[in-house]
Amino acid sequence: MKLYRLLSITLLTLSICLVSCSGEDGADGTNGIDGKNGDDGINGTNGKNGADGTDGEGFNELTQYGNVTMALKGTRPDGEGFEDSADFKFTPVTLQNENGFYNTLTITEFDNDQEYKFSLLRFLSVPDDVYQETALVFFIVINNLGDPEEEIVQVSFGINNYAVIGDDNKYFILNASNASAAELSNIAFDPVTNNLTFSYDFKFDGDFNDTGFPLEVSGEANVFVVEEVED
Repeated sequence: MKLYRLLSITLLTLSICLVSCSGEDGADGTNGIDGKNGDDGINGTNGKNGADGTDGEGFNELTQYGNVTMALKGTRPDGEGFEDSADFKFTPVTLQNENGFYNTLTITEFDNDQEYKFSLLRFLSVPDDVYQETALVFFIVINNLGDPEEEIVQVSFGINNYAVIGDDNKYFILNASNASAAELSNIAFDPVTNNLTFSYDFKFDGDFNDTGFPLEVSGEANVFVVEEVED
């Protein structure tokens, strides 16, 4: 009986010691290092380009007679050198204005020769009486076109109201006429389709263009002309 009581006292003492001897909570540990970001995924495949839009009404009628390219090289009115280029591909619906005919061919027989007169007018954009007057004008006379006796009789050329805009956002309006030197080359004419092609190179003195300096104009023509029906 005494042994049992002694054992009970001993167990109670141990329990009290275990409870009273437990320490305080320790400080929080250091956070772990962040993991590395994952690799970017592969970009998806580009989608297909959308279908081209439909040409505006009247576009085909105004561009059906071919185009004339133009390259300019000269000096601006402020003394800065410049180069510029453009593609003139618009013709008016009608073939005549107060200045005469354009986009036409007239063939005249005299003696043993055939005289070909080409009158060409091409606008930079859809022509308009006031706002869209930028154009190139050609008048060309060639005898015996395509024959060994071919002879260029006359070449006239003019630039009307072309805006030259520089990389510095400065501009001037260019008009030019009465070239001091005119050269046509690579002339070819198809009498079935009335397709005329040629290269040109014109030089203008400063007095005959709006820069006030010598100007060189060159380019390529690929045009279709029409003939008036004879009685």
